[in-house]
Amino acid sequence: MKSNTARVYCAKHYDETKKSSIYHPCYGTPEEIEKQRIEIKKLYTKRNDYYRNNICFSKIDDQIKMFDDEINNRKTKAIQQEDKMPLITLDTSPDLLIDDYREAGSTCLLIGSSKRGKTHLLLKIWERYYKNKDDLICILISPSCNIPLYNEMSQNKVIKFNRYDKQVDSVIKSIFKIQNLTSQSYKFAFLIDDCVSSRYSPTLDALFLYARNLLVSTVCCVQRETLVSRSSRSSANNVICFGLNTQQAIKGCIEAFFQQELRKITGIKRIDDLIDEYLRLTSEGNGHAFLVYIPFKRELKHYVLKI
Repeated sequence: MKSNTARVYCAKHYDETKKSSIYHPCYGTPEEIEKQRIEIKKLYTKRNDYYRNNICFSKIDDQIKMFDDEINNRKTKAIQQEDKMPLITLDTSPDLLIDDYREAGSTCLLIGSSKRGKTHLLLKIWERYYKNKDDLICILISPSCNIPLYNEMSQNKVIKFNRYDKQVDSVIKSIFKIQNLTSQSYKFAFLIDDCVSSRYSPTLDALFLYARNLLVSTVCCVQRETLVSRSSRSSANNVICFGLNTQQAIKGCIEAFFQQELRKITGIKRIDDLIDEYLRLTSEGNGHAFLVYIPFKRELKHYVLKI
């Protein structure tokens, strides 16, 4: 006859194995999954019988371990084959790049080190979403607004400022006032390219926080996510991340925006390994690859820019 201690021990392990049999993961095709479930049920039923009768169950434990190893191998294979992030190539005008709202403005934050393609992508976003809108007034703010790359904008009557200063601040506030007084009768788009002086501007925060409700869109390019305030980067509709030159910068970018999504897609847990994966992803296309993250959809995609 069993002792009370043995009975408690067996009952405890019976409950644990019963619970684990319910939540045991399955991977593969629907037919393979159903077959796995039947095997799991048989295996744990036999194990629970062994526990109740206090019989040696080392052999059945070995079978369960082998079965668990097979499940883990299936999981690894599924991550490598099915969940691998595809690479999308952009040519001249991207088909689907940013989350563009029809009844409101949109905010887009571009982050990346110099010579990675931020300005080229800024031009593509302008071509795709703002260039051919007759009812939209476009304003470019950039220290390099007169470079040949921006010549097409000059031909399309884009208003240019070569730095972010009090004058620009006043223009933005005036636009807010116009939109409020006219019940959003106009549409505006601000394209801000590497204006470090805008870092501590409350007006720039306003562009990200509520200007889209006034039909004012904003596309802002910076070399680090810390060059805009925390409230601004957490309010961006779209986050586009190019290659970064330091591990600290990459870590900050991943943790600020899409750490969980990148872990889910790649199956990588350690932050150091995520940094290596980010370096690999953004090194595609001669260093002109980038990740697009849309927070509202929790969607992360991998693109490469043809320059």
